[in-house]
Amino acid sequence: MDKKKIHRKDLAILKAKIEVDCIMVDNKPINLTPVLHASIQNYCTHDDCKECGIEFEKKYTHDLYCDACLHKRRVDRYKALELVEWDGETPLVIFGDDQYFFNEDDIISYCEDNECQPNDLMLVVCRTSNLSQIDWDHWMDEVHEDWEPSAELTRRLIEFNEFLSNEPSNTWFEGKKRVTLDLEVPSE
Repeated sequence: MDKKKIHRKDLAILKAKIEVDCIMVDNKPINLTPVLHASIQNYCTHDDCKECGIEFEKKYTHDLYCDACLHKRRVDRYKALELVEWDGETPLVIFGDDQYFFNEDDIISYCEDNECQPNDLMLVVCRTSNLSQIDWDHWMDEVHEDWEPSAELTRRLIEFNEFLSNEPSNTWFEGKKRVTLDLEVPSE
């Protein structure tokens, strides 16, 4: 069953009265009843793109841009990233996606499966996370307010935090540097 097309300009905004629970504060009524689904956005299936003005079908209630303008904005954000040379070892990820690559073979295989070239992928160098360090606040619920840690505890905590700062998490996230690759995937 097709959904009926509803555009913002097709919806008449009317004045209406609704009953709500209120309290009086300084002789002013304060609404206590939440007005569910009050935004007109929740009812529009189509809207005009905020960028180009062309009408588009919304996939989500909060959509403001058509697919073409969304893609252009994504490409512009990608191109604004610093361009660096890939070291061939640090993992890469497709910008704004969760498709990771750990070597050239992964990239070539992905491109063959998706009939594209590596430079079409908008690849970004990954960064790794660090394990967070432990501070004295960790124990504040377990000790009295005037508690002072022993010299031995202080020494060992400093030592452990140094260990944590050098311990890799082996977890990768999208970084803020883009790459282009001199890889060519042969077409069949």
